[in-house]
Amino acid sequence: MGLVNLPDPPRWFVLDADAIDDIDYTGAQTLLELADHLNQRGIVFGVAEVSADMRRELDRFGLTDKIGPDRYFDSLHAARDAFHHAFRNA
Repeated sequence: MGLVNLPDPPRWFVLDADAIDDIDYTGAQTLLELADHLNQRGIVFGVAEVSADMRRELDRFGLTDKIGPDRYFDSLHAARDAFHHAFRNA
């Protein structure tokens, strides 16, 4: 959590899931805890470049319900664009 436990934390944290091809219960629980921690700090948690199979697993473990389906991005560029759009319209 050292990346976000700062006096001036990031506004968004996006996980690049391109290389993740499987997740077990412990890994999913870690992501759920991370999502809670980030939410408590007011930081948006997103996931980019997740495969369809991995997305189904994350859905099954409850991450999608926790972060919202709009926080999945096809690419890191799409996540960056969403970030910029969110703060332009804030």
